[in-house]
Amino acid sequence: MRRATQIVILSALALSACGGSDSGGSGGSSGTGGSSESSSGPGSGDAAAGLYYGTLTTGSGKSAKSITLVGLIDANGNGQFVEKGGTKALPTFEVLSPGPFSTSRTTYSFSVPYVLYGSSPTKGTLDASVNPGNNISGSLTEGGSTTPTATFLLGYQGASWEIPSSLTTIAGTYSGTFVYDRTTYSPTLSIDGAGAISGHDPNGCKYSGTVSVPDSTRNGYELSLTSSCHSSLPLTGVGAYFAKKGTTPAYFRAALDNPGKVGIYLKLKQTSSATGGSSSSSSSSGG
Repeated sequence: MRRATQIVILSALALSACGGSDSGGSGGSSGTGGSSESSSGPGSGDAAAGLYYGTLTTGSGKSAKSITLVGLIDANGNGQFVEKGGTKALPTFEVLSPGPFSTSRTTYSFSVPYVLYGSSPTKGTLDASVNPGNNISGSLTEGGSTTPTATFLLGYQGASWEIPSSLTTIAGTYSGTFVYDRTTYSPTLSIDGAGAISGHDPNGCKYSGTVSVPDSTRNGYELSLTSSCHSSLPLTGVGAYFAKKGTTPAYFRAALDNPGKVGIYLKLKQTSSATGGSSSSSSSSGG
């Protein structure tokens, strides 16, 4: 990937660490501290690696407002955070992408520039500290401001993160949506056993890209995506696979950006696996 870490903030953090639903996390710390469900920790690679779920808060006292924030940082230090806003019936998602950064193995803290892709890109500085296997916390300071404009606390989601990943696992056909320049696109995408992405949408756009696995012991994927309809693509980012659970289908969720231009949250429902049939189940419900 192109940089040490990307972070996407969902207007409900685009990567939901909670399986088929966009609300709530599964397993791990609640975001308020305490130990993770699993003691095995983030895994190989970057000390901050993991799936995280919690809140982003602006203001203070009676004027304080909180929204859901979800993030993924993989073994290579590539990551995305997404913040979720709007309403249950009409949720909104925004991607925040900071970097590059690396965690200090002594203090596990970092300060990096970021871009928040809302109605227009907003730049600032992200300061954070990581408690490996427990949580990540910190603040956002918009450019031109001398004090933090938001704070966040995200719990480590061990039950959704500490499961194997492979190209065989995610191979299949997916349908989903993303918003680009105030327009909603609904692509049908296929991922083959080698990680190649291909697809199309009703607008006549054609898609291509790749998926790779940075650490086969953890639920994190790196991907790139291009579209024949958008000059601001290709996008690069990270994603996670959430297996079928009961009547809830399997999903692949990803957050991607093209630095300074555009960021998207891509929620894909698996309609068939590479072996045929409907989306398959596995050992974890995901997030």
